[in-house]
Amino acid sequence: MMLVSFYPDSVTTAGQTLELPEVLAGIRDGRWRTAVEAARAALGDKAAYARAKRRLPGFTTSGTFSAREDGKLLHHSGLLCLDIDAKDANAGVDLVAARRAIETDSYAYAVGTSTGGVGFFVLVPIPAEDHKGSFRALAAYFQAEYGVAVDPSCSNVSRLRFVSYDPALCLNEQAATFEETLPEPRAKQPVRMLSGAPFTAPDLRNADTEATLIAIGVKMIQQAPEGGKHDAVRDAAHMVGGYVGSGFVDAGRAYDALLSAVLAKENVADLKNAEKSLHSGLYKTGPAKPLLPEWLQLRVRKELREARQAYGTVVTLAQEIATQAHVPLASVQAAIEALAKEQQQSPTLLTFWYLQPPTKRDGPAKVQLSDNDYKNWLAAEGFRKYRIGEASYLIVRVQANIVHRQDGGQLRDFVNAYLDNLPYEFDGGVYRFQIQNLVLAKDGKYYDPKFLQNLPSLDQPFLRDEREQAYFFFTNCWVRVSATERQALPYAELPGLIWTEQVRPHHVVLISRPEAEQCDFHAFTTNVSAQDTTRLRVLQNALGYLLHGYKEELNARCVIFLDEVATTGKPDGRTGKSLLIRAVGELIKVTLIPGATFRFEDSFRFSRVDLDTRILYFDEWDGRRLPFKKLFTEIVSELAVNKKNQPEFIIPFADGPKFAMTTNDVLLGDGSSHEGRKLEIPLAPHYSATHTPKDEFGRGFFREGWETDVAEYNRFFNLALFWVQSFLASGRQLQQLPSATLAARKLEQETGTEFIEFAAELVAAGVPTNEPGIWAADAFGRYQTETGDRRTSYQRFNSWLVKLGFEKKKWRVKDSRCDQTYLLLPVAAANF
Repeated sequence: MMLVSFYPDSVTTAGQTLELPEVLAGIRDGRWRTAVEAARAALGDKAAYARAKRRLPGFTTSGTFSAREDGKLLHHSGLLCLDIDAKDANAGVDLVAARRAIETDSYAYAVGTSTGGVGFFVLVPIPAEDHKGSFRALAAYFQAEYGVAVDPSCSNVSRLRFVSYDPALCLNEQAATFEETLPEPRAKQPVRMLSGAPFTAPDLRNADTEATLIAIGVKMIQQAPEGGKHDAVRDAAHMVGGYVGSGFVDAGRAYDALLSAVLAKENVADLKNAEKSLHSGLYKTGPAKPLLPEWLQLRVRKELREARQAYGTVVTLAQEIATQAHVPLASVQAAIEALAKEQQQSPTLLTFWYLQPPTKRDGPAKVQLSDNDYKNWLAAEGFRKYRIGEASYLIVRVQANIVHRQDGGQLRDFVNAYLDNLPYEFDGGVYRFQIQNLVLAKDGKYYDPKFLQNLPSLDQPFLRDEREQAYFFFTNCWVRVSATERQALPYAELPGLIWTEQVRPHHVVLISRPEAEQCDFHAFTTNVSAQDTTRLRVLQNALGYLLHGYKEELNARCVIFLDEVATTGKPDGRTGKSLLIRAVGELIKVTLIPGATFRFEDSFRFSRVDLDTRILYFDEWDGRRLPFKKLFTEIVSELAVNKKNQPEFIIPFADGPKFAMTTNDVLLGDGSSHEGRKLEIPLAPHYSATHTPKDEFGRGFFREGWETDVAEYNRFFNLALFWVQSFLASGRQLQQLPSATLAARKLEQETGTEFIEFAAELVAAGVPTNEPGIWAADAFGRYQTETGDRRTSYQRFNSWLVKLGFEKKKWRVKDSRCDQTYLLLPVAAANF
């Protein structure tokens, strides 16, 4: 069964599977006649024809594909489609007669008119094992038998064939399989031309030449980084357009291939603009500057230099290349003239290389690299070493006071990008590939960490938040926040260094507080504060404290977000704790450490922390397993960070992160040091698993809901800046509000459910008749008997009851109970 992938247009990359005979029947019977004839009517306007053609359905004649790429072939159909166009290669050929002859060929399974209505296509059965080898053999066969040239781009197995209309389509279901294949041609031996420079012997252009040149542009688009896709499309189209101008590439085939590469990229923001860039580069700007393939450029350049730019050399070279490559003479001559002009204007660079005088008279100068000049060049480009430990350094790059970390791969990318963008020829006869090869030979040295320690040290201070000021960074400006004002300032006025990760990928425009409070997140914080203005103020100050990077040892706290109503270890859940941390992370770097796997004994417990970490966040801290007091040292002192296979480095207290956590447990502990190291923010149970913020606001927060709502993101950033301003205006004071509900949760976690139930039974039973109160010893005995708890001491039992509101007294009457302890019921016993 001959199955193909069928696509509704050239934009769609996922196709449906159809039988090929069904598609051919549609071409013969006029299924797409109207659209095809509309495209043919636009043939006089290349751009209009290209647009109309791209809207037509298409199919991959050689099989089915998971995606429209050669490497995504699922099953080969056993057919190869050949295009025979009425273009330069077939100039003077009677295509009507050629088609009639080919229709009688025993290998022709189907012959039909092409989409444009001028050329035709031929489907030939082949073995599936060597598609390109079969193509090369068929191209040679059709040239020899019928004198027609086959479009070389058909060698790709994933080649898309647009539908057509041809009521005279010829079909031979008994066609024989074309068994022959040809291997890829080897590079031919150089011959001598003109003054003796080596030049490739005929033929200079084979079936794979065009595909190879187009593939260079496709690769440029495929490798384009986020934010650089538009430039890559423009540059690829212009470069391949240069090959169009010299006659080595067909513009239409190049357009289809480059557009397919664009469509394969994710998040193409403006397809129309990309198509416009492709059309401009392939049909206008590129052809206006004809370009020879690089394998010809080198030899042409050498020939021109040896002939000392004699004009006759240009003409002779152009004639020979045009003849051997079967391309227009005028196009090749224009390309060679451009190379000659470029040679005359060859720039002097000598960036980190030099020319060693020749050892023989009239011999060539030798290009050599200078290690010292290479180091100085990197330094001039902003590269520095930054000390992070006793003998440990980071390689960084400083650009406009913004510091970028650089690993070996990134440094290679920078150097290679510089080399790739060098002119082909410079410094009076030095070629780009020569420098690239020399640098490649020094790969082991030029990117070695020990060698890079010769770079200058980064000594300028980093910009840190100050006692009365905080700084935040966005793509369009940085913002200074104080107790009385917020200022948006240009990066040209940045007074110190910052890490590149500190810059948020958003624009911000300062607005008033009432405008900022129109943000959904303000309503969210109000709801989790139970609509209580005092609780909301405390929450906002806590968030402002976390966002303010200045650290004071006496005010160093861990901000703890927990559920106000929950069963210890079993949260009601989805109350919004993690959303508050995410809000902080929208402005500064938050490093998450899972509470479930954290161990104090683990020497790598802080391995996720980096130099720019501003908040160290413990997600779901297990208060029953992890004593909070063990964090005291890290909260108030320097932080030692160990990463695997790296030296330890120390972050001083002033430069280190603040601490925050979410937990389902209340953190137990008594004493001023314990209370002074934490700020507990209980969240009201407004949200739950069955009523989430998304349910209430109709969308999520941050990237889950605001990705395209620039105004809402801007309101949020302003809201967060006001949190910081409020914290600074409060004198940087944090307030712990009393919470009866939280106190009850703490006692329940400390004592256990059984004790709370026993105490409730004591209250319900009341004071026995004729007794001053409940005798503590008797109550303790009953507690042990009823619960089986033998671990709780008599003293702890009494202290727990006191925490519940019982009043402890001594019996002073001289009788059998003298000096025994009795308990009075809590004053609020009715509400117990």
